[in-house]
Amino acid sequence: MSSAVKTVSRARRIGSRVAIGSAIIVSLGAAYAFKTLYARPGEAAIALIPANALVVGSVDLSPSPQQTITFKNIDDALARNGLDKYSNKSVLDIIEHSPMADELRPFALRNAAFAGLPKDAAKGVSGGISPVLLLAVSDGQQVQSILKKDAKLFFWKGTQYYKTKGSDAGMLVIDDVLVVAQDPESLSQIRRVKQGDSPSINTVAAFNDARAKAIGDANLMVFASPDLMGGKDGPMGAWATASMAIRDGGFEFSGAGMVDTAKDASLQKISKAVGLRPDLFSVLPAGSYGVTAISQPGVMFSGVEGELQNAAGKGEKTPIDQISDTSTQAFGVDLHNDVIPALKGDTIAAFYPTHTAPNAGVDVLLIMDDSNGADPATVVEKVQQFVREQGQKNGEKREFFTKTQRDGASFYRIGDEFEKEMHKGMSSNDTKPVVKTDLLFGNKTMAWATIDHVVIVSSSQELLDKAVASYKSKANSLAEDPGYGSTTNLNDGSQTVMTFNLARIAEGVENSMNSDNMGKDDASMLHSVLDAFKTLNSPLYVKAKVSDNGQFSTGLFIPMNYDKMIDFVGSMMNKK
Repeated sequence: MSSAVKTVSRARRIGSRVAIGSAIIVSLGAAYAFKTLYARPGEAAIALIPANALVVGSVDLSPSPQQTITFKNIDDALARNGLDKYSNKSVLDIIEHSPMADELRPFALRNAAFAGLPKDAAKGVSGGISPVLLLAVSDGQQVQSILKKDAKLFFWKGTQYYKTKGSDAGMLVIDDVLVVAQDPESLSQIRRVKQGDSPSINTVAAFNDARAKAIGDANLMVFASPDLMGGKDGPMGAWATASMAIRDGGFEFSGAGMVDTAKDASLQKISKAVGLRPDLFSVLPAGSYGVTAISQPGVMFSGVEGELQNAAGKGEKTPIDQISDTSTQAFGVDLHNDVIPALKGDTIAAFYPTHTAPNAGVDVLLIMDDSNGADPATVVEKVQQFVREQGQKNGEKREFFTKTQRDGASFYRIGDEFEKEMHKGMSSNDTKPVVKTDLLFGNKTMAWATIDHVVIVSSSQELLDKAVASYKSKANSLAEDPGYGSTTNLNDGSQTVMTFNLARIAEGVENSMNSDNMGKDDASMLHSVLDAFKTLNSPLYVKAKVSDNGQFSTGLFIPMNYDKMIDFVGSMMNKK
């Protein structure tokens, strides 16, 4: 396929997700229009793709019923900023230098399928991959007439196709689909599927299983065959699925597939990690900027260790060996006998504002719980005892940390003298700082608490107190925080979860900056970006899990305020 085809089609696949034209919004009110808009010509065109395809996908920028209002808002924002002229272009502009472009444009739809076919079916991947585009049009007969009139006719083993002047891409029309490929063999394969002489990818059970795992009304779907990754000798045990849907508050992504854990000892270990505790968000205090949680990091660490050992040369130390040496010398605990077993529960890192009215600064909270029989509290006590003994050996008179008992928990805090030294090291001599260092570094401490076998650590005594209270009572928790909405979709057995309230982070950044000490243009740009983030209503999240049979799934949500984003892009483009 020509470079023009690759460049433009790639741009359409990415850019057109948000560049939704007014043509698909015309008949919003009528029931018939809803049926028409929900038709998915791109996905329907997958039926023309041969069963030996290595990659299959579709792009459908016609909204489902639940997407209709969102698409209308995007269209209005594009028009308001004068960007609708870009959305009104179609994937058929790959031939924009041809006299056919203006004739074909009225028939163009914003829907397509695409595939990667083996150039030599007998050789599979080793024979090369030929990309194919199947572009939906509103009237295939009219498009065929235009090709006959303005393009040159070619033949390949009985298959008729057309080429335009200056392009290597061949084209043919099947029903209401314009098929574009550089390799005429690929065009012939598509034709044979239509004629019933070759099976469609839709007859492949494993492909249909993968298709069922895509988001129901996805605007973009991509499927990859195990043959693409080495077939039976490769790591993939089934077709992999990736899909994306445009939502009211942003972009929803989903992925699924299967890996052969028997061929990867490290992955085999990692896959045995259980899911995160279902009450994850109930044991964290409300008001967080964001949370990162991982289940059984000790198990996953062991998997990574195996990879590093395999990669290291004979007799060479791995980074894990260095960590092990450090843990013994500096903290008096053994990595494999003490630390890794202590981390077979959940480890949670969360970030909170130092000041909550308004949100500003940042403090860190770390929780290592006792899920799955983990006992991090015993390891912490062992470290503390080692520090005391080392201090006595070295003649240290200062108190390393203090201890108090209350509310059924043991509270610890770094000694006053060491805390003063820490504050001094964080201080700045900058007379016009861009960052309010007193909010970011002032009044920080190192405090921790143990509740039975659980360890909670924080850079703020106030935050530690809140965290202990939330952990014990599950009251005033993140699960009830309106800034995170429902967290039930994240408590699904995932082994890793990250979620961030970008609006709250933007507010915290703005209140932690001295924008008056910045250049005028830089300050203006900063506030424009932060203002866009502050309007986001949904949190960003990433989640992933892999089971011991090799099945994996991932989820991602990127929040987006389309009005703000398009206004920002429009203002940048209009400055040029």
